[in-house]
Amino acid sequence: MLSTFRMVGGSLGVVVTGAIFQGAVGDPETATPLDFVDALGHAMTVSGVVALGGAAIAAMAIRAKGKHVGVEATEAAANPAGELAAREAAG
Repeated sequence: MLSTFRMVGGSLGVVVTGAIFQGAVGDPETATPLDFVDALGHAMTVSGVVALGGAAIAAMAIRAKGKHVGVEATEAAANPAGELAAREAAG
């Protein structure tokens, strides 16, 4: 599901950036190269603001865990049989 959201978000990002670029250029037949550069700068500025806004929302939405878990506890939780095997090998 996360992969689908990522793909849709990427597609929409490209489409919206292209629409902003096209709107800023206007008529491509009468536009100068400087118009294209200015339009691209405008589209990238809008994309950057959206990306920073998304990063700020993500930073506020992600919560840190309340308790600190040590390395040993993390490894034991990830591989419960590993601790048992280490005890059997040592003793």
